[in-house]
Amino acid sequence: MMKWIKKIFGLARPEQITMEQIEQLPPVKLCRKFIDGELESDTECEMFDSIMCAVELHGEVFNGGFNQYYNSGGDRSERARSTFALLGADRIADVVKRANECYAAHEDNLQTQWEDRTKESLCNSYKEKLFDTLDEEYYALMKNDKQLYGMIGTYIKQHPQEFLTRRKNVTIFVTDRAIPLKSLTEYWSINVNLPFGNVFRIGSIVYSCRCLHSCFSLL
Repeated sequence: MMKWIKKIFGLARPEQITMEQIEQLPPVKLCRKFIDGELESDTECEMFDSIMCAVELHGEVFNGGFNQYYNSGGDRSERARSTFALLGADRIADVVKRANECYAAHEDNLQTQWEDRTKESLCNSYKEKLFDTLDEEYYALMKNDKQLYGMIGTYIKQHPQEFLTRRKNVTIFVTDRAIPLKSLTEYWSINVNLPFGNVFRIGSIVYSCRCLHSCFSLL
């Protein structure tokens, strides 16, 4: 219960992803823990972003077809296609490629219909059945979420070096006290007379704003 509460309020501390976890966790569970943020990783890295492009497309298409995906934006559709190809899902990548081409050919018409951004305009755009065949092909190839998570988890296992956490040690100096930190979350567990607002994190690097009694040093 406590773990769930911490996750809801953003207080849960992610585990450091290790080679042992990559080897021992089943592919589906490994993927879920990774994309749900339970495993510490650089969420600004290109590979994480690419995986999320495929996950986003899958979620939209499974919920309402390619019509809904492009209505919701679809601006990362080519990135999603290349990610499916990278995962070894060439047939799915081909479906996404043809869906992208279909959307490109009808983009002006669809965007005009969607201009008021209402549910009614979205429903009306389905009447043209532009993506019906492509939707069915996608559903036939990708039967459920677990299948996609299995693909991603398998890729992580096959390319562990792309996902292993790379930490940078940081030392925050407060007057004459030097405190080494491996992550920003460790700041909460130490008793330092330094306002939290003076410390922030970008990617895997912790920064400290220059103030009267503090500075930072990256080791």
